[in-house]
Amino acid sequence: MKKARTIALAILMAMVAAIGASAQDQETVRLYDGSRSDKFLELDLHAGVGLSTVIQNYSSEIPGLSDFLLSPGCLVRMGVDVRFVIRKSFGLGTGLEFGINNSHYAMSIVDNATESISSLYVGNHYYDLNVPVYLSWRLNLGRKMMWIIDGGVFFAQGFRGHTRVSGYASGQNTLGQPIISSASYETKYFKAATPLVNGVKHFDWGPRVATGFLYKDRYSLKAVFQLSASNLAINQGVLDIKYRHLSLCFLFGYTF
Repeated sequence: MKKARTIALAILMAMVAAIGASAQDQETVRLYDGSRSDKFLELDLHAGVGLSTVIQNYSSEIPGLSDFLLSPGCLVRMGVDVRFVIRKSFGLGTGLEFGINNSHYAMSIVDNATESISSLYVGNHYYDLNVPVYLSWRLNLGRKMMWIIDGGVFFAQGFRGHTRVSGYASGQNTLGQPIISSASYETKYFKAATPLVNGVKHFDWGPRVATGFLYKDRYSLKAVFQLSASNLAINQGVLDIKYRHLSLCFLFGYTF
């Protein structure tokens, strides 16, 4: 987790440095260039790292939940984008990305009837294919630097993945003696037959926004934010769980 935060901080510092470099370019350029471009298509290969997590309502839905700690996990994403250039500063984009996602949480559940406490540690790991569809702006900051602004939606199909659970329980037997037990198991992340709290649907979609910089029309660095628009939870029993994916990724790219 600390390593992922260090990488994210280094990338943010690089983006700040890019802004400073563009400020040194004194040649006057138009921020928005509405003229036609010589190119109709741009191909962008990119890869990067970031953080992924989930948004849920466990605290309000799980009976006896006393403590809950959610930790983002490392996200690795790579792919290709195709941008249809309508004007030099405006276009339409789509692509295909492969992602490796992780998230973690821990919680404690108190059962007053049996006077027992259970502590659970959960790690999620899964893969997805991501198809973004977006409007794209390239605003001139200087002769060699452009500001990237993308806005649209993503469609994702999750496949393969697992949830690993480690649990510890403490209580008393009929003689009043303390008992401590532990157990660990692994189940599927998507549509698990016996999920810990809720199953997770394969298909996901929602808003996607990105911003960053393009240098010399070739090298790009941008931050990409995605959030599920629909509830991904497959509920078991009486619980009404709400569950969404959330991610922030920093992508390095090369444009052909």
